[in-house]
Amino acid sequence: MLTLITGGSRGIGYAIAQEMAKKGSDLLLVSQNAKKLQTASNKLKKQYPKLKINSHVCDMGSQEEINILADDCIRTNLVPDFLILNAGIFLEGSLVNSKPQDYRKTLEVNLNAIYYLVQRLAPKMASKKKPRIVLIASTAAYEAYPVGALYGVAKWALRGYAVNLRKELMKNGIGVTLVAPGGTLTDLWAGEELPPNRLLEPKDIGTIIANFVDLSSQAVVEEVIVRPMLGDMHE
Repeated sequence: MLTLITGGSRGIGYAIAQEMAKKGSDLLLVSQNAKKLQTASNKLKKQYPKLKINSHVCDMGSQEEINILADDCIRTNLVPDFLILNAGIFLEGSLVNSKPQDYRKTLEVNLNAIYYLVQRLAPKMASKKKPRIVLIASTAAYEAYPVGALYGVAKWALRGYAVNLRKELMKNGIGVTLVAPGGTLTDLWAGEELPPNRLLEPKDIGTIIANFVDLSSQAVVEEVIVRPMLGDMHE
C-alpha cells in the first residue's frame, strides 16, 4: 500500500503520514519546502526502516509542477492507493477588500490543485485493490468564516467538488472522503495565546484517516466533521 500526502512535511499532513506508517503503508510525501520535506522524510525513515519513504518537492500552486509530480508517479510506479490531498493556504482578507491575486492564489492551492492532480492520477488508481481519495477541508466549509473569507469560499467549493467526485468515481471503485477539521494546533496558530487543549491535535485527524484502511472495500466514509470539544474559535 502506498499513500501520497500533499503538505506532508508538517502539521496535519505529517500526522497523517505517521499514522499511515503505523498501518504499514509506504509513503510519498509532497511539499514545496525542500528542507522541511527532507527533515520529515528522514524522521520517518528512522522510525520505519522497513517502509519505503519517498518525497517530492512540488508547489501546489503551480499546475506545471503538479503535472511533473503526476508524471513522476506514473513513470516510477508510485501511483497511490491512498491519495491524501491536504496541502492548503490561508490568506486573511475580506471578500470585498482582498487583493485579487490573493483570491486567485487561495483557489489555486486549495481547490484547483486538487482538480489537476486527481484528474491525472484517478484513472491510474482505478486498478488498485482499494483506492481512496481523501480531501482535507475545514469546518469553514459549513458556515461563514469571517477571519478568513477567501479560505472559507475555497473550502465550500472543495466540499462541492468532493460530493460530485464521489458520485463520479464510485463506478470505478474509488472511494472519496471529505474530512473537515475544526481548529487544529498547527503553524497557523503560532504565537497565539490559547487556553490548554482548546484545539484539535493533528494526530486526531491522522488517526481518523488511518482507520479508513481497516474498512472493507465496499465501505466508504463520505464525510467527517471533527471539532474541538468546546467548538471552533472565531475572531
